[in-house]
Amino acid sequence: MRRILCIVLAAAATFMIFHYSSETSAVSTQTSQFVFNELNEIAHALGVSFDFLDGSPIRKDAHFTEYFLQGIFLCAAFSLCSLKRRTYLGYVLFFCLFTAVCDEYLQLFSPGRSSEIADVLLDFKGSSSGILFFLLMQSIWQRWQCRKRSRRRNRW
Repeated sequence: MRRILCIVLAAAATFMIFHYSSETSAVSTQTSQFVFNELNEIAHALGVSFDFLDGSPIRKDAHFTEYFLQGIFLCAAFSLCSLKRRTYLGYVLFFCLFTAVCDEYLQLFSPGRSSEIADVLLDFKGSSSGILFFLLMQSIWQRWQCRKRSRRRNRW
């Protein structure tokens, strides 16, 4: 059941990536501006001002976040298979890079959008960060479980 959930989440993250890449430049700019305005309102409520920024960092952060999530969900899905860590990490890295390249290629066909190698690198950096985050959390979880079992054995 967990494996299916992780596969569905990884597929949803990948679908989300391709969906946003297929939007026209005007729609993408409008979405970015909406998110920026909402974040700016929250920041003003907290007493912080981002008035000096425009909406462009939002777009880059959104790409990074989408790929970050994809990296986490793909790692979770593959880690639940009976594969060695080195093997499934190779598959995950390949799939994330392949998605980033396809994403930029898809943007060539969206009106007003362009394709840049720097964006592929940013996307892959997001995936790699998600993978590293997953591996860190997995390591922490395993150590915690090991200590928990050790404490149970020492009680008797």
